[in-house]
Amino acid sequence: MSFEAEMIIPFEGVDDLEQKAEASITFLRYSINFSYSSDDSLRSLGALEILKEELVHINLGDAKKN
Repeated sequence: MSFEAEMIIPFEGVDDLEQKAEASITFLRYSINFSYSSDDSLRSLGALEILKEELVHINLGDAKKN
């Protein structure tokens, strides 16, 4: 299973330590891929495993395509 989300973030923000931060790029793509695996030795039905997680910027020149 995989998910992708493109987002525009604010230029200015505040981090978890209450420090001001400025973004150099505000158009981002977040993607995550999961895999389900069953394991007969576990008492649960199985587990989700993250195969890949990525946050990348989208260049201004490529923004129109996206």
